[in-house]
Amino acid sequence: MEQSEKLQTINTILKKLHRMNLNPEYRFYFDSHRCSGCYRIMFIDMTPHEFVGTGKYMVHCKEVISAPLEDFYYSLNDGSLDRLLNDAIGR
Repeated sequence: MEQSEKLQTINTILKKLHRMNLNPEYRFYFDSHRCSGCYRIMFIDMTPHEFVGTGKYMVHCKEVISAPLEDFYYSLNDGSLDRLLNDAIGR
């Protein structure tokens, strides 16, 4: 993958996640693993959940996808990234 393709792929992912993050009930987080060269998208449910009987509240977080950037490029083009994101929010 050329540098321009990498930047375009990251930019497209960030734009997509920004549009989806307008809902206050959930957030998506995009980062990279320096060691493995993989990128990942995390889903964060912003609704506080109580740990049973403790009185402490936390938000839930789960990994949606972790893959090399080339896989993100292909998943953007075939629509599978959209399906993964919609599955994460329960649509």
